[in-house]
Amino acid sequence: MKINRELAALILAAIGIPAIYFGGIFFFVVFGTMTAIAAWEFGRLFIPLDVKPYSVLTVGGTAMVLISRAYFPNAVVPLLTLTILASMTVYLVAYEKGRDKAATDFAVTAAAILYLGWIGS
Repeated sequence: MKINRELAALILAAIGIPAIYFGGIFFFVVFGTMTAIAAWEFGRLFIPLDVKPYSVLTVGGTAMVLISRAYFPNAVVPLLTLTILASMTVYLVAYEKGRDKAATDFAVTAAAILYLGWIGS
């Protein structure tokens, strides 16, 4: 079942406007959840192209960057580096096991982490 855009916008507004009003941790949880869902959806956009970003790394890396930028700003660069290196390791193993599009898979995963995690935070 597809939800039309107007209904989705109303639902998001009903959740987002109180989050903006109350702010603080409520705002972070609501918009962090929305960003994590966006990271999952970003990865799913590439499935028809036979690109397989690893959802755990995509969503988890995005969440890690969001949390670290909000609450641990001194740790964000090491955590981002660790996340990208973990992604590289996963896709290097996938390549060694015969996955031809491992580099593209890695690029999409890294793009989601940087685009949604870094810019979204």
